[in-house]
Amino acid sequence: MQDIKPITVSMREAVDSGLVANEYVAYYIALTHEFLTQVGGVNGDKLRFRQHLPTECAHYALDCWDAEIFSERFGWVEAVGIADRTDYDLKAHATGSGDSFTVFIPYDTVHHENRRTIVPDMGALGHTTGGERQRQSQMH
Repeated sequence: MQDIKPITVSMREAVDSGLVANEYVAYYIALTHEFLTQVGGVNGDKLRFRQHLPTECAHYALDCWDAEIFSERFGWVEAVGIADRTDYDLKAHATGSGDSFTVFIPYDTVHHENRRTIVPDMGALGHTTGGERQRQSQMH
C-alpha cells in the first residue's frame, strides 16, 4: 500500500467535500478522537484516522475509517473501526423474511415527561462511608 500524506480538516469540511460519507460518520470519528485522547490518554500526534480503500470496505459498508495509534514496537495499529453499514442489515432481513422493518410512530401531540433526579452529595457521603471503611481496615 502506498504512503499517502495525511491531511487535517474539520469534520464539517470532510463531510462537505465528500471525504467523509455523512455527518453520522463524522460524529463518530470526532467522538472516537475525543475518547482516545481525553479518556484513553493517547497522544494526538500518535493518532490518525485512515479511510479504507474501496477494495478494503465490506460489501455492506458505504464508508469505513480506522482510528490508528502509533506504537514504537508495532508501528500504526488499528484501535477502533468505524463503518457506515447503511441499512444493509434491515434490507437483508426484510428481503429474507418478507416483512417490512419500517417503523413510523405518528404523534398527535408532543409528550412531556417530568423526571426527578437524585444527585447524592458525595462530599457528605464520602466522609461517612470512607470513615467506616477506614475503621474496618484498622480492625483487620
